[in-house]
Amino acid sequence: MTPSSPCFPLLHKTYYSKALVTPSTSSLNGLFLPSLSTLLSSSFLTPDVVLAGKSSSAGWSKTFVERTLVGEPGGTYKYLGLRIFANPWKEGDASGVRELEGRLRERVGVEYEEEFYEEEVMEAFKKIGEANDSLIASSKAHLSTVSNLPPSHLGSSSYTLTLINLMSPTSLRPDLKTDSTTSTQKSPSKTAVSWHTDSGLQDYSTISVWHHHLPPSPTSSSWKIALRPMPILDVSRKIPPLVYDLEPGGGVYYIFDDMNLRFEHAVLAGKEGERWSSTHRVVKEGGRLEDVLGVCWRGVEDCRKMWRVMVVLEFDWICQWEIQGGLEHRTNVYWRNKFVILSAVLTHFERKRDSEIERLKKVGGKAAAEDWDRIIEYAEARKVEVEKFNARLSSKIYQNLPPESKPTFDGPLDEGGFCKKVRKWKKKYCGEKLTKKEKKGKGSNWEKMKSRF
Repeated sequence: MTPSSPCFPLLHKTYYSKALVTPSTSSLNGLFLPSLSTLLSSSFLTPDVVLAGKSSSAGWSKTFVERTLVGEPGGTYKYLGLRIFANPWKEGDASGVRELEGRLRERVGVEYEEEFYEEEVMEAFKKIGEANDSLIASSKAHLSTVSNLPPSHLGSSSYTLTLINLMSPTSLRPDLKTDSTTSTQKSPSKTAVSWHTDSGLQDYSTISVWHHHLPPSPTSSSWKIALRPMPILDVSRKIPPLVYDLEPGGGVYYIFDDMNLRFEHAVLAGKEGERWSSTHRVVKEGGRLEDVLGVCWRGVEDCRKMWRVMVVLEFDWICQWEIQGGLEHRTNVYWRNKFVILSAVLTHFERKRDSEIERLKKVGGKAAAEDWDRIIEYAEARKVEVEKFNARLSSKIYQNLPPESKPTFDGPLDEGGFCKKVRKWKKKYCGEKLTKKEKKGKGSNWEKMKSRF
């Protein structure tokens, strides 16, 4: 249903009141447009490859946008199986991050010459940060008008990063998918971004989206944003979707409170003119540089914790960085610096792993069984992740990317039969192959009991 429908105001007030579409301002446009032009000319936009569904079995899909991420120093955003790494909108890390990074560098013995962004690029990031501050202020002002909750119960509007997308119109992308929910015989709709809710965000936090496209010709369709209830919450389809026209020349729309938890949104492509968008979000805690540095330090300090840390560091951080491709590595100077340290930490852990195995071979006996168990659990966990990433890398989607955007792995990840080797070593030096947990599970009747429930 579109704004021209007589039922639109009532439906918006009844079901969609926590969505707001407003015009932009000349000051916002003045911050965004030159900055985005700089990022485009400096090749910061890369293809977006994400899970086609909610699990890895769904396969991988290339979206119809090109994107880059800008935000607080050390920020990342993980969604649909992909972690992407933010270019910073201000210079310098917090003092605590610098201190922890320095301790890790000293412990693992890594030295490198830090690289910096070109001045024009850094100025573009800073302007995007200024725009973010402006959107935080306007979000908080609007939120007080759409929610009657006290301030202490409102979700956050203190955005930590923005995902910047460039989208092509239907005239340039005839392969965009037709959307059956909003299409009519006279006016078919095609989605530049299909129906979804934004994931990886703090619950009840606000989402704000600045957007811009040039005015279309009088006979051409414009860009639109569509909202509908999540199908699982509206099985009978009693609530019709609403479609909002997006004015050319810049605008901002907001999704407040629980709207993102109960409603999906989609971007319907216009016929002419590319569309920029900058989606400002409050991401969940736990995915920042300081978090992974802290985890690494715990692994450096305590060998018993090292095994789990190794799997997280290798697959949730380093492999996620390598899969971004060479173009991202060349342009994202901040994280290129940081991965020199994180890669050195992983190498340090691997050396400790090898020396720990040699130590346990000399110890022998059942006294070392618990230490062998930790290594076996690490080996099994790594084997699972290797298989997942190799399946991902074998996808035709990655193989068909432009050379500069293809993952930078030399080839398939190699498990090297490590699981079998470790079990043989434990059998040889401890007299048993299974871990304590495995023996407990084997002797338990839990699975038999579950089958009776």
